[in-house]
Amino acid sequence: MSGSSTVSEHGTPDADTSNAPDAGTVADASSHSKPSEPSKIKGRLKLGRNRHPDREPVERTPAQRARRRGRIAVWSAFGGVMVIAGGVIGFGYWATHNKPAYQVPQHVAVHTDGIKAGGIVAGGTGTKRVDVYIDYQCPECKAFQASVTPTLSQLVAANQITLVYHPLALLNQSSTTQYSTRAAASAACASDRGAFMAYSNLLMNAEPAAAKAPAPGLSDDQLVQIGGDAGIIDPKFAQCLRAGTYDKWVANENTAAAKLHITTTPTVLVNGASIAAAGAVPTLAELKAATGSR
Repeated sequence: MSGSSTVSEHGTPDADTSNAPDAGTVADASSHSKPSEPSKIKGRLKLGRNRHPDREPVERTPAQRARRRGRIAVWSAFGGVMVIAGGVIGFGYWATHNKPAYQVPQHVAVHTDGIKAGGIVAGGTGTKRVDVYIDYQCPECKAFQASVTPTLSQLVAANQITLVYHPLALLNQSSTTQYSTRAAASAACASDRGAFMAYSNLLMNAEPAAAKAPAPGLSDDQLVQIGGDAGIIDPKFAQCLRAGTYDKWVANENTAAAKLHITTTPTVLVNGASIAAAGAVPTLAELKAATGSR
């Protein structure tokens, strides 16, 4: 009988091979069942961010892409904020560890280390810097101040110099009330009120006469009155003076002067060089020669 199978001599039907593909057909099919290696590489390139070649590429909707861009923007902004915050914290640490451990008056010069702890700028912005070291209890300073003030005022007015005063306290042992410190600190208080030079000149003129034994010097009330004569009417001046606000700043000025080997007053430096011999009182002629004035 014709059909799709035959019976073998053992009684089992033979497999129907009428519809089976021949060897060539099977070989051809197997050759297309898996992509070749180059095809895999191309597939990966086409898939882009879909790193698994066996998966279908994920197509994001416009809304999904927008949300993703939003997340990237948020994280970028967060990173920027952290960088800025780190910079602010770092600067705060630097400022905290580099500022003086005492109060500093207004209008002070800046040392090369960036700390505002130098003398008080009395006026001018000229290229020649004139540093004057004085003690308000020093008799020689009183005479020096009277002789050079007119010339210094002219040089400042012509903007030929930058005038910097350093009120020191080298003669406290000659007072029973630490007058050198109190007077120098009161001049710093006057600087806060923008009246340093006017106050300094009047204070020097009011210097008590030298005594054989330690004397009290001027009282706080007398210093406040001198401030009024200099045009200072702000009650904060008296508060600053009575509280000894700048006593530590004066002590620092003493230390800074000692590092420059300045142990006597008056001492005058022009661009960092002393205009007189060590221990000698500077003269008006030496000041004019050093500053190029007539």
